[in-house]
This record gives sequence, C-alpha cells and structure tokens, in this order.
Amino acid sequence: MQESRSCAAIPETEGGLTLEDLMILLRIFVFLCVILGLVQPSLADRRLALVIGNSSYLNVPSLPNPGNDANDMTAKLESLGFQVTRGVDLTYQDMRKTIRSFVTALKDTDIALFYYAGHGLQVNGKNYLAPINAQLLHEEDIQFELVQVDLILAAMERNSRTSLVFLDACRNNPLAGNLVRSMGVSRSAAVGRGLAQIGTGVGTLISFATQPGNVALDGTGRNSPFTSALVQHLGTPGEGITRNLIRVRNDVLRATDGKQVPWDNSSLTGEVVLKPLPSLTGEPGGSASEPAMSGPQQAEIVYWNSIRQSEDPAYFEAYLNRFPDGRFVDLARLKLAALKSGTPVNRDTAEETQPESGFDRSKLARLDPKAAGSALPAKPLSRSPDDLERQLALVPDDYKRIQVALNALGYDVGIPDGAFGPKSRAALRRYQIRNRLEESGFLTEKTLTALLKTFETTPNTYDGTWLLQFHRWHYGSQDRSGVNLRSLLARARVTVRGGEIFILDGKVFSSDKPMFDTFKGRLSDAGQLTLSMRIDSLFGNEPKPQQEVDVTVRTRLPALVPYDHSLSVKGSRLWVNPKKGENVWLRLEMRRMK
Repeated sequence: MQESRSCAAIPETEGGLTLEDLMILLRIFVFLCVILGLVQPSLADRRLALVIGNSSYLNVPSLPNPGNDANDMTAKLESLGFQVTRGVDLTYQDMRKTIRSFVTALKDTDIALFYYAGHGLQVNGKNYLAPINAQLLHEEDIQFELVQVDLILAAMERNSRTSLVFLDACRNNPLAGNLVRSMGVSRSAAVGRGLAQIGTGVGTLISFATQPGNVALDGTGRNSPFTSALVQHLGTPGEGITRNLIRVRNDVLRATDGKQVPWDNSSLTGEVVLKPLPSLTGEPGGSASEPAMSGPQQAEIVYWNSIRQSEDPAYFEAYLNRFPDGRFVDLARLKLAALKSGTPVNRDTAEETQPESGFDRSKLARLDPKAAGSALPAKPLSRSPDDLERQLALVPDDYKRIQVALNALGYDVGIPDGAFGPKSRAALRRYQIRNRLEESGFLTEKTLTALLKTFETTPNTYDGTWLLQFHRWHYGSQDRSGVNLRSLLARARVTVRGGEIFILDGKVFSSDKPMFDTFKGRLSDAGQLTLSMRIDSLFGNEPKPQQEVDVTVRTRLPALVPYDHSLSVKGSRLWVNPKKGENVWLRLEMRRMK
C-alpha cells in the first residue's frame, strides 16, 4: 500500500520548519556541493610546483627580471591548480632547503613542475643553477656553490606521474667566465655556452629558453621574452602543453627577431592539458593528462556553442552535414524546422507576450554578452597539429620514407623504422624551422609539399658550384679577444666535378699572398669532404708568433644538399692563447650555388 504524502501529516521542527523543508534545504546543500566541485575540475589531480627566481647576485651584476618572472609564474601556476613553493633571491643554503621541502612533498604527485629563472651554466655536459652568493673562483666550487639540475629532475621523475621543467637560465653568465679562468686552458673547454640538452625519463618534458648551447635574452620589460610567453600561453583551455610551447616559441621568435629559439625535450606518453575544456553537461573536463573528450568531440561542442543562438538555418544545415552522428543532431533538426517554418519554439507564450507594436519581446533574451556575434559567419575551427597529421592517414611505410628523406637532407632521425618518435619529431621541427614552415614537429600537407619540392629541386650529386668561406672561430662561451668580430679569412667560389674541387675565383682577406695556390680539395660521391691549404690566420699587426698555418677540413656531407643551403664545419686548430684560455679553430662555411 502506497503511503500518502499529505503536507498536513508532516510535523514541524522546533524552529518552525517542517521535515519537508529540511529535505529541500538538504537537496540545495548537496546541489551547491556538486556545483563547487564542478567549478574547479583542475583540482581532481595533485599538482605541485617549485618556482625559483634569482635576480640580486652578490658577486656579479644583477639580473632585472628573474624575480618578476618567478612572481608572475607563481600566480599563473596557482590559477591552474598548482600548489606552489616559491623562492626569490636564494643563497646556496636557502636554495637547497627550498628544493628539499619541495622534493619531500612530491610523493604520489600527478604533475610536478619546476621553473627556474636566473644564472645557470653547463660543465662537462651537466647543467647547474647558480644561487645569488655563488662566486666560482675555483673548479672545486662547482660542487659546493651550484645546484645540479639532474638531482631535482631525478626526484621529480621518481615521485610524479608527469614531470615538467622550465629553465629560463641560458643567459650570458659572468660566473662561467670566472670558472674558465680558474680551470686553465686544458680543462676550460668543459665549460659550455648556455645550457646542455638533458636526457629525460618517461613522462617528462623539459623546456629551455633557447636551444642548447645558446644564450637567451633577459629582456627589457618586466619579464624575459620566454617567461612572458609562458605566462600568456601556458594552460590555454583545452590545449595540450606541446601546443602551448609552440605558441611560446613563435612569440619569442617574434620578440627577439629570430635570435632566440626556445627548445624542448619530451618523453611524454600522452598529451598533458593543464586546463581541460568543461564538458557540455558541466561535468569535470577530466584530469590534466587524460582529457575527457577527444579532439573531434571538443571541436563539435565548440562549433555547436558558436551557432546555437543563431537564427540562420544555414548554420544548422552545416552542422548536420559536418556531424551527422553528433550529440546535438536532434536539437539541430528541431531548430532547423522551426526556423524554416517561421514558427516560434513556444507559440503560446510568444502570442501572450506579443505587444501591439508587433515586436516580439522574447527576442530581448538574446541581449546577452555571451550571445554576441551569433549572426556572424561561423569561423573555421582550428585543429591541432596531431589532428592534421592523422587526417593524412599515413602508414608506417610512409613514415619510413619521410625518415629516409630527412636523414638524406642532414636532419638526423636515427635508423628509419617507420616509428615516428621523439627523435624524428625533433628532426622534422629543425626542417620546418629551416624552411620557414609552422614549427610543430607534426606532419601537415604543407610540410609534405615542401619536403617533396626540396627533393625534386635538389641535385642527386655534389657536382656544381659552391661558395667556401674560411673563418677563424673561437667556440668558447666568451670571446674575450674579439676573434669572432673579424673572422673571415678567405672566400672562394669553386666547382666540384668528378670528385675534384677546382678554384674558380678567390680572395684572401688576411694577406696579400696568393694563399689559394696551396689549396687542395676532394668531395667523393659518398659525401666525404677533404680540404687543405696554407692560410694567414691574423689581420694586420695582430701579435702572434706563427701567422701562417697549414689547415685541414674533414667531414661527411648529407646525401642531399639543396641549393642555397649552408653548412658549417669545424676544421683544424689555428692557435691557443693560454693567457686568455682561448682555442681558436678554422671554421668552414659552404653553400651550394645555382
């Protein structure tokens, strides 16, 4: 027998509320709890970040931006649901203490992130970060005054499912100069320029302010160019972090006129979305590393939200054609039928509210800022690079051909195997940068068209005309003597024929002697290049005991060298300056001419 639910039969509480009132309040409370949960979907996973910015160095000139960079990155990461440990202007002891606190809290973290701005340097291929009290007056100070990046990275990879590292530490570093002077000529070559490339474990991404071995700019504004772009693009809603970093790279290239190229090294096993798009039903958009919706599903939702307020039937016809099995098909058909018939969705209500003037007041509901632009033509949906590559429907044999082509052009992918992994992606990105294509590391129709054109217009032999330029070059982190400011020793136009290299015309800038009389050169069909000649390595009255030097260059060229493509080759050593710790080498630049 079913119980009756008469309001008169429900007793009141002491406060005058009935049990039914209490049940209603309880439902409201539960609803609010759900809503609060939906507002912050990013908190579903555990995110920890360590942010350090060192500006006020005690023993070298201060850097203006790292403190600002750290503060702005902290605010950005907190908005993305990270619990941030921040340190600004840290001494060696404070830096180790702050890092230890961060590492201790890492256990069972979903995403661990480390950001550093300040001075850093590489020694023997390892990267170190400099506290504000570092001096580096002796080689032994490396272990006692610097913090090694690998130690932080190892702790992150042990304790976190995903590790993200951002290093804005490639600035021109006077501390490296102190170290070079203390190490002497024989060991100073171990101190490299900028930062070195870092190997990563599975689930790790490392992003540098510029490519390994190069120096980044500190910037003239509040932030460095790299951090300014990070703050703007990191966590773009619904977009993966690899796409974020492409936007960062393009911004930095524009801001520095192409002088600085941000670089990253990734072994992520899936896309990491720091700020997922919410689903249509308001449910959480999924965890950062596992988006709830695929790219096509998100594209459908974005498209539907852009047209659902429209009164133009063409938009709904376009939706039905594009998404015939979409989740809004029934709504689209109803809306389309209503628009074509001119019938309001709620005819009775519309007639009741119709004023004598004939204006339908229900239309005023569309005066909502969120509905602005609903009558504009729908913009074409932007697609992610991986979506564009999937549309090409490439098979492993296609990828293998592309790998063979990149190898032949000198972009090393390793052994072509049809598995287009991180090394192949990195090689493709270098090709895209060199050929002024959108640099993504993913294959697009435009990239493949350019690659085919490169092959079709590149000779399959080395025969023809080349431009050779002989420079003296100091490859160290600092050029104290200004060797590279005036470097061009000689230039020659040559022709390659049957493996032999013949001088067409040449000019020596460092001497009046006919140095090219001593030139000998061969370039075999296999790409083996051998050059030798005697050259004057100095200009004017530059003091040096041995002015004329016998030099050689040996290298192997890529299988294919396109026209106007330049190659740089390190030749034999010209001289050593022990007082300034300089090793000066011959550098050959060669370009194929049409």
